[in-house]
Amino acid sequence: MVTHAADPSLIDRLRNALPVAIKAHDRVAVAAVRRTLAAIDNAGAVDVDDRNVSADTPIAGAAHAIGATEAERRELTENDLEDLVASIADELRAHVADQERAGRQEETTALAEQAQVLERHMAAQRHPQVARHLEAYLQRVDGENEASVVQELLRLAAARDPWSRAAAMHFTGSALVVDPPARRVLMRWHERQKNWLQVGGHADPGEVDPFDIARREAREETGLADLEPWPDPARPELLQAVIVAVPAGKGEPPHHHADLRFVLATRTPDLAREESPDAPLRWMTFDEARAATGEDNVRVALDRLAALLEVPSTRRDLPSRGELLPPEADR
Repeated sequence: MVTHAADPSLIDRLRNALPVAIKAHDRVAVAAVRRTLAAIDNAGAVDVDDRNVSADTPIAGAAHAIGATEAERRELTENDLEDLVASIADELRAHVADQERAGRQEETTALAEQAQVLERHMAAQRHPQVARHLEAYLQRVDGENEASVVQELLRLAAARDPWSRAAAMHFTGSALVVDPPARRVLMRWHERQKNWLQVGGHADPGEVDPFDIARREAREETGLADLEPWPDPARPELLQAVIVAVPAGKGEPPHHHADLRFVLATRTPDLAREESPDAPLRWMTFDEARAATGEDNVRVALDRLAALLEVPSTRRDLPSRGELLPPEADR
């Protein structure tokens, strides 16, 4: 698997980003980082009233020890820094809303882009595994709509716990399981959604890597122990990042999943076993899977995987979606 050097602190990350932004003539990033570094500097300054000084000091409030020419500083913890940067991003977002209501599109765009700069730094700091996958995926996406989804997910990754099921939108990890020699994909019936979808689900306590979550869920739901990233076993990459609506059920209100989707391959497709009777599995051709699922975003994922496998699409003489429902499904 790919290993990464230790991540820098948030203040170091911002300081390192400033000369890079200046060299790139990235005015938005320069403005956002400079604003934030100035706020951090101000937050670290100790007010005169907070200093432990005597009324007998020759100049009230003046320091009188070695190094007295240096201003006293308050030491900010990493949590302090994160909270401060998050508050600046939130403030920028509030200004975005104000400018939008006033019809000032240019100001709205500039402030939103500054907020995105800070949110990406926060995501990289708080959830580096998620941020790395999303940043790499952002370089490959086509179209403004998908890029805007990735930006929204990076904003989610800037939160303290974006995996929490209590949040109205939270991350999940999922995977399309493929049998490459046979050009087949393994689909799972999801009773709650009444749909054939990919395997995957929520993070367990302590889990933070979306690929690890996707593979654990896939192993649990299929019984396949040999699942590995595909096409490069040493380098898992996102196939798709998408926001999907989830209906109410199991005591949960309607909510949204920020689903991070990977590809896993097996060398033992015949060993696939359903996790429970109400979650049947079925190996399908790509055309069958496209016909079976009721989700357009899953069809997009299937099309991308089919292209990677160089699977020709016949799209002829296919069964209807109703014919592909499991026998016990409520049609």
